[in-house]
Amino acid sequence: MMNQKFFIFHYLILFILFQISIIRIKTKPIFGILSLPEPIDDNTTLLNESIDGAYINWLESAGAEIVPIHIWYSQQELKELLDQINGVLLQGSFRLLNFTSKWEINARFIFNYTIENRLPIFGICFGFRILNIFMSKNNSCMIRMRNHGNHKIEFIENKTRKSTLFSLFKEKDFVSFENNETTVFIHRFGITPEMFYSEKNLVDNYTLTSFSYDLDGVKFIDSIENDNLHIYGTQFHPEKTPYLRMKKYKRNHDDDSLRRSQLLAIKVVDFGRNYLPKKVIANRNQFKKKYHMISTFSENDCKYLYDKNLNMFYFSKEFYQ
Repeated sequence: MMNQKFFIFHYLILFILFQISIIRIKTKPIFGILSLPEPIDDNTTLLNESIDGAYINWLESAGAEIVPIHIWYSQQELKELLDQINGVLLQGSFRLLNFTSKWEINARFIFNYTIENRLPIFGICFGFRILNIFMSKNNSCMIRMRNHGNHKIEFIENKTRKSTLFSLFKEKDFVSFENNETTVFIHRFGITPEMFYSEKNLVDNYTLTSFSYDLDGVKFIDSIENDNLHIYGTQFHPEKTPYLRMKKYKRNHDDDSLRRSQLLAIKVVDFGRNYLPKKVIANRNQFKKKYHMISTFSENDCKYLYDKNLNMFYFSKEFYQ
């Protein structure tokens, strides 16, 4: 009799776990993208904002759904949203950091929340540097650089091949990155290896997996990760390879480059897919309306202006009043 009850109990547990896994597979993970001020260096009104459509396209291509993290949110509103989503993306930008501005204060709040709750966060370019600056607690942890175009990547041999972020890569992908100028860089600042290794918080919390060089030959760090805290980032732009529309910036559009971009998108979205938010979304349609979910595939409850030439989404607080 005891054996029968034991068997039934374990069968029920396995059945429940199986059903949960099915629900998680069928339900698309939701990523929040932190919007940027318009104009980009606005530190006062923070009523208008933008998201580069390349980030939306890139995450959607791997099965994610997107909500804008509005720059005018209070920290309580930020927490309510972060409690319900599966991941955060910090986008690239030419913004000059102002750590007394509400944008930077909210960005730091989001960063701290992701650490406390292990919510996956991925930073690209400017977002990558934000991850390093906030972790180091050193606001001057970067130098000006000159870097536009495609460059090679120098991987750290004993770390990158074991990297979680690059785990879908085959050896030929690493070799191609190392020998061909296939990645897109668009940035004015960077973090040198010397800066990285001089910051104890960075060394203790991040695994550095690659480097690259700017147009003047200055070496800078290019990718980091922390599997325990679910923090990942790249200085290069994986989303630009398939989705960059600005003609003044070169990018490779060959099959292998597109495939590697897609592999990184799949991995980043999988980080979110494997994360269980603090709160379950009871009604997804209500959530979409409340948080202005963006979709490039279907009708939107999100109000925005779209520039198809630049693939940019623009929002204003006035749209929602």
